[in-house]
Amino acid sequence: MKIIDAVIIFLSLIFLILSFLKVFLVFDYKRNYVYLDEVQTQINLLSSQNTKLKVEISLIQSSPYIYEKALEIGMIEPEINND
Repeated sequence: MKIIDAVIIFLSLIFLILSFLKVFLVFDYKRNYVYLDEVQTQINLLSSQNTKLKVEISLIQSSPYIYEKALEIGMIEPEINND
C-alpha cells in the first residue's frame, strides 16, 4: 500500500507542477501579446504622423506664397528623403 500511496503522491505533484507551468505560460503569452499590441499601436501612430507631415510638406512646397512665408517666419528647409 505504501508504494501505491507514494506513486499517487508523486503523480499528484507532477500534475500540480504542470498546472502551474501552464498558468505561467498563459500569463506570459498574454503579457507578450499586450506588449506587442502596444508596440503596434505606437508604430501605427508614428506612421500616421509621418504621413501627415509628408502631406504638410507637399502642401507647403506646392504653394510658393506659403513656402516663402514659412521660410520668413523661421521654418527650416525640409530634407526630402524618398524611401
